[in-house]
Amino acid sequence: MQAGTFALIPIEVNLDSRLTYEQTRVLVALYSFRGKDTNTVWPSRQAIAERARLSASKVSEATRVLASLGWLRKDGDGGRSMSARYTLCVPDLQTVPEQGTVPEQGTKTVPEWGTKTVPYSGRGREHT
Repeated sequence: MQAGTFALIPIEVNLDSRLTYEQTRVLVALYSFRGKDTNTVWPSRQAIAERARLSASKVSEATRVLASLGWLRKDGDGGRSMSARYTLCVPDLQTVPEQGTVPEQGTKTVPEWGTKTVPYSGRGREHT
């Protein structure tokens, strides 16, 4: 990949607690193929795997789950000589289950170990 390449990613990617680490990496990789005037991309599974630094089989599973979660529409199955076409979407996160519940698709939720509560120190201003 060329140095200085970047992708604009919706903040909702970070806010969706249903996404696993691998699904997030695949979604970011897909956004990195996006042009500024379109939400449709058609990279090969291998190209996504290289950008996400995952195996091609993990990419296939992640795109299937991302489609079921509303993050993309996948047209075609791809294959050795054809790429699938992906339309990137942003789901309405207000309609998804709360963190800690298991989604209907049976995907794993992001672990809660990184969201510990910081004890009140009595310093600083209190925000309401």
